[in-house]
Formats: sequence, C-alpha cells, structure tokens
Amino acid sequence: MFFTKRSTMAAGGLTLLACGASATDYSAYETPRTFSWAGGYAGVHGNVPTNFKAFNEDDHRGVGAQMGYNFQVESSVLGLELEGSYKDKKASVPGGEVESRFSGAAKARLGVDVDRTLIYGTSGVTMTQFVGHCGVSVPDSWKQGYLFGGGVEHEFSGGLSGKIEYNYVMNGSVQTTDGITSSTSDLNNHVITAGLNFGF
Repeated sequence: MFFTKRSTMAAGGLTLLACGASATDYSAYETPRTFSWAGGYAGVHGNVPTNFKAFNEDDHRGVGAQMGYNFQVESSVLGLELEGSYKDKKASVPGGEVESRFSGAAKARLGVDVDRTLIYGTSGVTMTQFVGHCGVSVPDSWKQGYLFGGGVEHEFSGGLSGKIEYNYVMNGSVQTTDGITSSTSDLNNHVITAGLNFGF
C-alpha cells in the first residue's frame, strides 16, 4: 500500500512537470505582439517624378500633408486618411494648357502588417483644382475624382514611420473653353509619393 501511494504521487509529480514544460515550450514559440499600427498619425509627403505621362507632360514635384487613424485586429489594419497637396502639373488641352494646383483626398487604407511593416491598398475620393493657361479657362475649377492604389509603410522607432505609395487618380472629363468653343479632356494621373508619419 505504501509503495502504491508513493508511485501514485511520483506519477502525479511527473505529470505536472510535463505540463509545465509543455506550457514553457509553447510560450517560447508564441511571440507576443509588441507593436501595433492602431492609433492616430500625421505627417508630410512629397511627390516623386514619374515617367508614366498619364497627366503630366513633364516630370513634376509637389508637397503636402496627411493625417489619419488606424484600427487593427490581429494582423489586419484598416485606416482612414485625409490628404492635401500642392502640385504644379501642366497638361495640353485643345486650344491651350491646364494646370493642376491644389488637391485633396479622403481615402481608406486596408492592409496587413508584418511586424513593423505595413503593406496596404488604397481607394478614395479626390478634389482637384484646375486652372487654365494660354487662352484657355476652366468653368468649374474644382473637379471631383477617384483614386486607387497601394503602398508600403515601415515604422522605425519612437512612432516615426516612412512610406512609399502609388495612386492612380481618375479626374474624368475636365471641361475647358477658349472663349468660342468648349471641350473636355480626361486628365487622369499616376502619382507616386514618399512620406513620413508620426504616430500618437
């Protein structure tokens, strides 16, 4: 009887040790998430010249700022962002030239994070100001459009992150007039931006 009790106690002790070792091994392989994209952010960006020639006839540059908020569930990230930019882009239209100056966008970002790197797609609504030159005027200077694209953002440290983003902006038919006749032009554009964000 004494031997049986000792055997039972020994077996129970070994079982507890095995369970503890198993839990330790599991926790060693399960890396806790230490970084999250959730929260607000604000930053600045600049346009990178492209050779796509969809809108601009020459390389162009622009500057702007953005602010937004991210929601995160596990590795999925959903963000809402407002963006404003100043650009100096020109395009030829019948009878003259049109310049794009100010633009704004309200867009959504949906992506997946790989630790401190976020890979995402974008879509949204834009508003762009068009100004006529060389004898051409634009009756409705602000034109609503749409965009879609994607990008990559990486968090460095202290809430500072850098991003590269591409968007195809569809401005649709922009009406212009030279005082006698009027015409419409599809002034769509490829836009690549590089930016910095600071999370808070």
